[in-house]
Amino acid sequence: MHPSRNRNSRISSSCAKSEGSKGSPGPRGADVAAFLKPLNACAPQVLRGIKAQAIAARQGAGWQTHRRIEQDHLVQTWLHDDHWAASEKLLSKA
Repeated sequence: MHPSRNRNSRISSSCAKSEGSKGSPGPRGADVAAFLKPLNACAPQVLRGIKAQAIAARQGAGWQTHRRIEQDHLVQTWLHDDHWAASEKLLSKA
């Protein structure tokens, strides 16, 4: 991280490129692209569930809290229209 910024500050795109963001040609840019590739394939609902679990872990939540978060997000993801559209697309190929 740049020494003049805290972890919550935003940076300009030119600064991000100089520090090795996804668009930069250096090895750090490749690392970021490789890290983001599987995340970019996830639906936003799935990413929200992952984020909720990460927040709970950071806050020191116990097993029961993690389980409740997992169940809540599973239901939300399963019932979302995107899930049914993907299911229909997959099943129509069979």
